[in-house]
Amino acid sequence: MLVSVLMPVFNAGAAAGFLGDAIASVLAQEGVQWELLACDDGSTDGSGEWLEALARKDRRLRVVRQPNAGVVPALNRLLASARGRYLARMDADDVMMPQRLARQVAFLEEHPAIGVLGGWLEQIDAAGQRRGLLRYATDPGAVESGLVFRNTLGHPAVMMRREIFGLPHSPTGLRYQTRARHVEDYALWIEASARWGLANMPEVLLRYRIHENSVGARHAAQQQHASVALQLSFLRDRLGIQATPAERRLHAALAFDRLEATPEFCAAAMRWLRKLAEGNLQRIGRKGFPGDAFLRVLTGRYVAVVKKARQAQIDVEERAEPFGAYMHAAAI
Repeated sequence: MLVSVLMPVFNAGAAAGFLGDAIASVLAQEGVQWELLACDDGSTDGSGEWLEALARKDRRLRVVRQPNAGVVPALNRLLASARGRYLARMDADDVMMPQRLARQVAFLEEHPAIGVLGGWLEQIDAAGQRRGLLRYATDPGAVESGLVFRNTLGHPAVMMRREIFGLPHSPTGLRYQTRARHVEDYALWIEASARWGLANMPEVLLRYRIHENSVGARHAAQQQHASVALQLSFLRDRLGIQATPAERRLHAALAFDRLEATPEFCAAAMRWLRKLAEGNLQRIGRKGFPGDAFLRVLTGRYVAVVKKARQAQIDVEERAEPFGAYMHAAAI
């Protein structure tokens, strides 16, 4: 059982030595056969040469190099070179937890319907100090439904089945899309959810480094704009709901916690959430989302609006249907 670890690399050797820590955490993985595929994306700091020197000493490491083209072409280049039954993602500035690969393989072997498997992330800073914990939903229905408001899988911690990509030579297999710049993983999960289950393991699989040169730090505004476009496209495909410009603004506010303390906003946000709930009710059994899980996701956003209204002393219908039955979980 071979796992291919896919690692795009761009000028990682000069970034405070992060690349060495990342590689060491892969080399320490036990309990499963693996190969580490690194794509040097036109680095100018010696990262490519350092990787090639390491590959000459350890045949489990393979290096491909390309002129600088960005992470999406690098990822697709790695997909084309992968030989493993399972494909694990890894960034050049993160650190795998011990036994990560073996734990994910065991889970996927036991759950054949799951195509993409992630886990929780421990956030660390440039010095490796713990800064927080990213806990994602674990139930497949919650992971899929949650995509309408946010990315519910941590890309550097996922393991995917080879079949998702139709490898080695299938025109129907998925790929990372260049049009989804900075949200290429989010777009892939949405596409994969049409045929495969998505899940997260309820444990930390990766130490996720946050620093000034990380993609999230440099492109936050672009990521948010692109994420909303993906979310609304997802809703249109699954529920047949085409958002108006006003509804688009409402959805963005709900997705990124930019709620307004006005009667008009709160009422409009509640109408939008009710519209999504009713739209899904008409689609269950066809292209819609799992009913209970989707309502719980919507209720989470509904509760956020209710709390904002309370703070501003705005009178709203707090336990409106169909959300009232799920609001006990939010202690409201």
